[in-house]
Amino acid sequence: MYSTALKKIAFLPFGLVMDMYRYDVFNGKISMQELNRKWWEYVVKYQGICHAVPRDESDFDPGAKFHTAADVPYMRYFVSFVIQFQFHEALCGVANHSGPLHTCDIDGSKEAGAILGQALSLGSSKPWQEAMRIITGQDQMDAQPLLSYFKPLQDWLQAENRRLKQTVGWVEDASCIEDVTTMPTIPTVSTLSTVPSVSSSQTMFVSPITEPDAGGSTSTDSSASRTTTPPPAATSPSAEVASTSTTNEPVESTTASAGSLSLPLLLHALALYALLFCVRF
Repeated sequence: MYSTALKKIAFLPFGLVMDMYRYDVFNGKISMQELNRKWWEYVVKYQGICHAVPRDESDFDPGAKFHTAADVPYMRYFVSFVIQFQFHEALCGVANHSGPLHTCDIDGSKEAGAILGQALSLGSSKPWQEAMRIITGQDQMDAQPLLSYFKPLQDWLQAENRRLKQTVGWVEDASCIEDVTTMPTIPTVSTLSTVPSVSSSQTMFVSPITEPDAGGSTSTDSSASRTTTPPPAATSPSAEVASTSTTNEPVESTTASAGSLSLPLLLHALALYALLFCVRF
């Protein structure tokens, strides 16, 4: 669940910033004289990330993303990451699942498969809201299933943050924005010393840099030399926790039996469908 959250939750502020920036360029809130400065203002505010080196208006950092340079809407990706959990919750209900949402697996449920197949059979012949109504019974996007899915992990992280006395979130350091001037600047002291970076222990969603492995033992990130105590077995959301290999590459646990889809694989499949589902959004 920990590694799944790093893929699903961490993407949301990035996906939001992408189109918030585009929309504000189109509606005139962002002028042509502050294209790069405003980009970093949004990134600092919503993602808590500061540029590693001084930037100015001769740079166009948002253009590094293809969707910005090619004028491709990004909201479809943001929406798909939310509604895939609505689909998952609804299909779990059809499959008569009982228990926490993150433990549900619809593999083998003919009833859930029939509903999903009926929605997929529409293709692009109908608005996406109608296909959504087939699966969920309504046509409104709702983030509550996403929150329900990650509730065990959220509870554990909150407890760990209290135990380790971690500060959650970040300070919107003005220097991150002030460094992006209209004229090229001379590199000075990096602002990363005052603003948490992605690898900091004071991130929005994840404070411990290490996590317990599937066996309940404590794993340590050798590059950071920090150790995190595993959560109690009764509340540990370790069904899908990734262990840290010697190359620091996350490896998802594969606990599903032969012939059965693992939950991460199922969520990825739903994410792909949700993305295709939102092409018209």
